[in-house]
Order: sequence, then C-alpha cells, then structure tokens
Amino acid sequence: MARAFHGKGIKARTEHGEYKAIVKEHEYGHPFLVLEPTGETIPMLGDGLLSLRLREGTTIEEAEILARTLNRHLKGASITLSSDD
Repeated sequence: MARAFHGKGIKARTEHGEYKAIVKEHEYGHPFLVLEPTGETIPMLGDGLLSLRLREGTTIEEAEILARTLNRHLKGASITLSSDD
C-alpha cells in the first residue's frame, strides 16, 4: 500500500507491508532480527529486506524474546521516502 504526502515543499511517499520479526545469526554468532513478509510487501524494497541490528552482547535467547514481543504487537512496517520540490 502506498500513500503520498505533500507539504511545505516536501513530497513524501510511504509504502506499507505486513511483516513479522524472525531471529537470524551472523556467521560469527551475533543475532539480528529480520522482518519477514507475511502478506503484502513494501514495493520499493524490491527483493531487499529490512533487518534490525542488535547491541553487542545480545544473546540468541534475548533476540528470540524480543522477536516474540514485537510479533505480539507488530501490525507491519512502513518506509517513507521524501524529496524536496
């Protein structure tokens, strides 16, 4: 879904998608979260993905707790790009 916003010389386009957080692990063992599509995706991402970097020292178990917590409350994700007129 896309929306366009205009105001004070700025145009902004926002696209939305349905996602859930999943835990992934870098090759050196540090966890991170990826927002995996569960339905409609954000078109401007193309084949890209959204990820969330976690602070050093975050354990896999803590990342899993965070992902479960996000997923209980997460409806989706949005990206807004703006440009000056």
